[in-house]
Amino acid sequence: PGVTSVRSYQKQADFVATRLLEKYVEPLTAWASLVGCDRGSADFLEYAWRLLIENHPHDSICGCSVDAVHNEVDTRYGKVTQLGHSMQHDALQQLAETTNTQSIGPVFDNALVTYSPARPTEQLLDTTVYLADPECFRTLQDSSGQLHPVQLTTIADELLFEANLPADALKLMVAGMEDRSVMDYVMNDLFMERNGCHLKLTVICAQHAHGNVDVEAKKRDLIELLERENIETVRVVGQPATKARLQALLPVGGQTAIDAFAQTGLTPPADAGMLAVGDRRIESDAFIVQVDDDASVSLIDKRTGHVWQRVLRLVDEGDRGDTYNFDPVAAGEIIEAPAVAIRCTVIAEGPVAATIAIETTYAIPEGLGEDRLTRSTTCLDLPVRMELTCYRRLPRIDVRLKLENRCRDHRLRAVVDLPFTPAESIAEGAFGIVRRSTALPDEVDSVEEPYGTAPMKTFV
Repeated sequence: PGVTSVRSYQKQADFVATRLLEKYVEPLTAWASLVGCDRGSADFLEYAWRLLIENHPHDSICGCSVDAVHNEVDTRYGKVTQLGHSMQHDALQQLAETTNTQSIGPVFDNALVTYSPARPTEQLLDTTVYLADPECFRTLQDSSGQLHPVQLTTIADELLFEANLPADALKLMVAGMEDRSVMDYVMNDLFMERNGCHLKLTVICAQHAHGNVDVEAKKRDLIELLERENIETVRVVGQPATKARLQALLPVGGQTAIDAFAQTGLTPPADAGMLAVGDRRIESDAFIVQVDDDASVSLIDKRTGHVWQRVLRLVDEGDRGDTYNFDPVAAGEIIEAPAVAIRCTVIAEGPVAATIAIETTYAIPEGLGEDRLTRSTTCLDLPVRMELTCYRRLPRIDVRLKLENRCRDHRLRAVVDLPFTPAESIAEGAFGIVRRSTALPDEVDSVEEPYGTAPMKTFV
């Protein structure tokens, strides 16, 4: 268990790659095959699994080999995730094409088809979409007619191409258009904005066609404008629809067809107000989360009324062990509070989720003393950023930690304090559910001291 925190970035990469193949690629490609969309994915899937298994010999997965070995480990994880995401996208595309989205009600041009490997009654949809007009997109309607609030966060506007043309030259080019092809892209919409004798033409493009675009009508409107008005120059800008992060809470049922782009006249549900969020506080339907002065987190479970003080905190201690085992510094200082005042900001709020960020700095000894029995008296700054996210209706709190480690020979933990003392733990392992006693043996016939740490995957 002492190696679980060694090269932690590779432990995270292993989790992502394994979950991708187990929960998404395997079931989706099998499902696509069952509905007649088998594109020979079995060989690719076997190759991905072989690469992943090659990262699981003892020294590789434990993170305790030489750097050259772990450089190869990184390369294999990169290959697995690249291939896995490609296979996942291909299978989802095939399944979406077989989904009867007209079951939602009126026929519409575009739909969002979601898949979830889990089976709760409600789950968070968190994905990236491209929208021509994000301001008009506030509600989703599922196949049962139920409305769901949407939270959109614009990520970026990309520029595909740009040109300044004389009006006459553009008129000739437009007249020669036979279909929706524009350079190496497909035109999915067209917007015109006039400023005196200048015209800005925004072409919404993608690699594939979306929706129905009347090319002849667009050509006719543009040519008439160029001929009727005193337009001298035209700035042509090609860009995809606005890239945005979409979050919504949806019922889970394998496939769910969502009316994603026909939103005219739809009113968000009555409970779709903003989550309550302040400088140091978030309130969802299930929890009230509060950040304390020492950067610890307390919460109130609104369902039971239970108050958890300092339920989440950071603890740093000296470690004179190796890549296999933790060896505490008995005379070393244990650091549980930051060296400077915390700074909290609200970075996201909406009807689906709210996020606050806590930023502070810890003063951590730069290493061990010369005798390796104490910690150094020289401290270095360790900046920490913690993001807390709560969701409407979901009894869930997401924690994201980002830090810059500048010190040696120490162990920094995120400690979750329980209001009880358990006799055993039950956690998901690589091959099943593992039950372990929390009691340490009184006597051990070994040179290694036992510690109460153990690995887990998605729950404990």
